[in-house]
Amino acid sequence: MTQFDEQAEKQLRVLKIITWAMLVVAPLVYLFIARQLTIQGLQAKAGNDLAFYLLLTVALLSPLVTPFITNGVIRAERANKGPEKNPAQIFQSLSIVQMAMIEAIYVYGFVVFVLTAKFTYMLYFYPIGIAWSFVYWPRREKYTQLLEKLNRP
Repeated sequence: MTQFDEQAEKQLRVLKIITWAMLVVAPLVYLFIARQLTIQGLQAKAGNDLAFYLLLTVALLSPLVTPFITNGVIRAERANKGPEKNPAQIFQSLSIVQMAMIEAIYVYGFVVFVLTAKFTYMLYFYPIGIAWSFVYWPRREKYTQLLEKLNRP
């Protein structure tokens, strides 16, 4: 099963819808909510800048963990330790994990906004999330790369 079959095509379409919801619509909703809270005059206690720096560091580094997750899943699948899945299901599961880690970046930005009441602090997280979105956006080529990794001895 090294080709891109009809089931994989269908799952990729569903995955792209999920991706748009998680990485485009949700961050826009966070921005809208933050903007509304800014208009209403959200107040925050002083001294929360440390949270900004900590979460910014986590946002920059956390998506670097996903290759380790991917390799672990591939090793488990080769050893048949997990439930038997077809490659399209594995690709979908891994992609959702990657997207969740990217969406967490936007959530970190929103959390920093709530803690500091500084809208610009929230906006610092958006280019990071967008950059990681380009790296991990699900594509047909990534599916074929996963197939090749799964089929290697």
